[in-house]
Amino acid sequence: MLARHWREAGDLERAATCLIDAGDQANHGWERARAVALYDPALELLAGRDPRRWRRVNLKRAVALQAWAHSVLDVGHLRVDRMDEAAGAVRPGSRPG
Repeated sequence: MLARHWREAGDLERAATCLIDAGDQANHGWERARAVALYDPALELLAGRDPRRWRRVNLKRAVALQAWAHSVLDVGHLRVDRMDEAAGAVRPGSRPG
């Protein structure tokens, strides 16, 4: 909300800072997808203005995106493992429980 306020007021630097801070909080709270969603508009605001800061935020975004992807893959792996276990527990011709 603050970022929107600062953007509308024309202070793109403050808007970017608000988005980056919120992205950092989300990232530290393990909300990786939310962090990426907050870093994206910050990168748009920083584009062409501050290349060093843009690179730092882009790195934060990349790390959060990678961590999010790994968590999704890990959860998917657990689901597959559990399905394999369930399939192995009930063999053709056997009766469950």
